[in-house]
Amino acid sequence: MLRELSAAYDIQAKVADAAGNPGLALAWREKDFAIIKQLADSEPDNVEWQHDLALSLHTRARVLEKLEQNEAALEAYAEAIAVGEALKAQSRIPAEWLRDTAGTLEHRGVLLKRLGRTAEAVGAFRRMLAILEQLASSYPGIVSPRDLENAYRRAREALLETNRWAEALETAEQQLFAISLAADRETRDLNRLAQVLSSVCWTALLARNPQRAEWAGRSAFALAPGLQGVRLNYAHVLMYSGNLEHAKKIYLDGLSVGEEEAVKWRKSIRSDFAYLSARNLQHPLMAAIELEIGQ
Repeated sequence: MLRELSAAYDIQAKVADAAGNPGLALAWREKDFAIIKQLADSEPDNVEWQHDLALSLHTRARVLEKLEQNEAALEAYAEAIAVGEALKAQSRIPAEWLRDTAGTLEHRGVLLKRLGRTAEAVGAFRRMLAILEQLASSYPGIVSPRDLENAYRRAREALLETNRWAEALETAEQQLFAISLAADRETRDLNRLAQVLSSVCWTALLARNPQRAEWAGRSAFALAPGLQGVRLNYAHVLMYSGNLEHAKKIYLDGLSVGEEEAVKWRKSIRSDFAYLSARNLQHPLMAAIELEIGQ
């Protein structure tokens, strides 16, 4: 009966949330959580009730986040993760439950990053990635290739933001390996593969690995020369490798499209140059290019 009442509270919370009333949704979530917590505490060995508790904590955290009660949301996410990881350690549980824990880790990492606590977010994203890698290798089909690639991307971007270049490059390489396997199983998506190669190129530049950056940038450009990000990263690689004329040609050719695209191209060049320069990767060609592309 208590579980049925909990299910009714869950429905009410979803309706309130869908109606744009997170305050009312939280009230229903608190009622649901109180019941699930009572059940879980009464039988700690009941794995289904423990999983219900993790789900209740997660959904409660989502509403708290919408209400900008961020610290309370982070605490609820952490409690849900702790329950999920305890279940994993104590017994063999359905793969979907592990995926739920990975999802909670992702939401916690995203919130931490939004709050400027990127170093903590790295830990959440890497724990999420470890779970998804385990699921992908042990339970084919339980994790989509795109979900796994998204996990690699989140971890890589957070590592870059915390200046952990070597670890970021390792993660980018793992993402490339994952998409290569996916490409063997599915219809090849050359643009998608090129984008991942381009991210390896960019990350390798920041990790001061010019050989790997050049290989990845050249490979990406060969696959999808029309993608703006691919062209731009390849131009950067050519600049640092000393092929200045070819780099300059790519930088300036990006202005020969429509005016709206040219504005975006100029902005992307200047943004990348500023980012690279702030990380002691200045190059004399940068000033010349900025002068030539104009305002």
